[in-house]
Amino acid sequence: MFEVLVSHEADKYYKKQDRDTKRRINKCIDNLCREPLFGPHIKKLHGEFEGKHRYEVGGIRMVY
Repeated sequence: MFEVLVSHEADKYYKKQDRDTKRRINKCIDNLCREPLFGPHIKKLHGEFEGKHRYEVGGIRMVY
C-alpha cells in the first residue's frame, strides 16, 4: 500500500468542493494508494511532465 501526500493547493481546492466531488476525489486517492501506476484512468505523461502520471475521472485530473 502506498501513501498519498496532498499539496497545500490541492487541499484548498478539495475544501471548496461539494460533497459529490469530494467523494470522487476520495475514491481516486484510495485507488492510488492501492495501485498508483496502472489502471483505466491512469496515463503516463510525456514532454514537460515526463516521468509523471495522471489520474483523471469526472473532469478532475491529479498529476503525481
